[in-house]
Amino acid sequence: SIGPSMFEGEALGLNAMHETRSIRVPKPFKVGSLPTGGSYMIMEFIEFAVSRGDQSALGRKLGEMHKAGKSEKGFGFDVDNTIGSTPQINTWTSDWIEFYGVHRLGYQLELVKKQHGDSLIYEKGMRLVKNMAALFEGAAVEPCLLHGDLWSGNISTDKNGEPVILDPACY
Repeated sequence: SIGPSMFEGEALGLNAMHETRSIRVPKPFKVGSLPTGGSYMIMEFIEFAVSRGDQSALGRKLGEMHKAGKSEKGFGFDVDNTIGSTPQINTWTSDWIEFYGVHRLGYQLELVKKQHGDSLIYEKGMRLVKNMAALFEGAAVEPCLLHGDLWSGNISTDKNGEPVILDPACY
């Protein structure tokens, strides 16, 4: 029952990561709507190994992706996408603290307040957002391609031992 826009955002993220030629991702081929409702994505089949492999190799490959995926547009992504089924806003922003504060933490805090009525968490979170700049003093934050939903369930290794990442929520 997932709408095609979710898979379209995922396919754009997979293509962006694929274009860095740094880490293996399944190449998406087609996204579409099903005649009975819902949608689908067809992508390259990658046979996974039994283990997640060498995590230091994964780290090196992610670093290569970040270096190869520099953005001249700033922080964001060409389309909004989803992290799980939750919308993720990717409006291009020139400032990392603003992007992360408004479009990541701020947006999630708004959802918690709206869906669960938790104003205490919202207020504490917004206090963090307002004071977040101090955490980045002296740091040079450069816009580069991020997977956006990297956890153990979205990491594998192919039969040749190469790290594979999938199911992104890129920004």
